[in-house]
Amino acid sequence: MVLVFLGAVPFSGSLASRPLSFAVFWGGCFLLAGFILALAIYDLARVRHEHRLRARELEKELAEVAAEAREAARQLREETNAKPDGEESG
Repeated sequence: MVLVFLGAVPFSGSLASRPLSFAVFWGGCFLLAGFILALAIYDLARVRHEHRLRARELEKELAEVAAEAREAARQLREETNAKPDGEESG
């Protein structure tokens, strides 16, 4: 934004009188804007990749905990079914 302001206000007279300076200045602004846009796209891709990896890790952890919970429930059912008829739970 600073370069655009400088090119539009204080340097406008000198840039307008020399076409090569005009082209170099605004070409540099264009390249810097393109570089910033490329960095933003790279950052977005990196964040999405890290989010995808973290989601897979959480899904794996959730699957492991669910398997443990199913196993504990199965063991509890087996213990409850194995008690003699005369015993009450609690």
